[in-house]
Amino acid sequence: MAPLSETHSSTPTDNIWLGASKILARRNVPELQELMQLRKKGWSASDLDLYFKTQGEVADNATLETERGWYRNMKRIMGELDKAAEFVPSSTKFRFLDVG
Repeated sequence: MAPLSETHSSTPTDNIWLGASKILARRNVPELQELMQLRKKGWSASDLDLYFKTQGEVADNATLETERGWYRNMKRIMGELDKAAEFVPSSTKFRFLDVG
């Protein structure tokens, strides 16, 4: 693959190769290509808006029990991800940016 500077514009606004989806697509992983096509197909589905609206209403009106269940699941999932990929450093001071 040729370097970006040889084949594409160097300004971010003109460069069609920038962005997570574009960068990942260049990896030529068949499974990733399939997932990206499915995502594109999903976003064009007419019933998707209703699904997200319903999910938003459920989240906005969650009971304390539902919130606790969501928290436990997220904690478990993040623990699994950390165990697999070591996201949280164990040998240095832990710092994070909360953007939520």
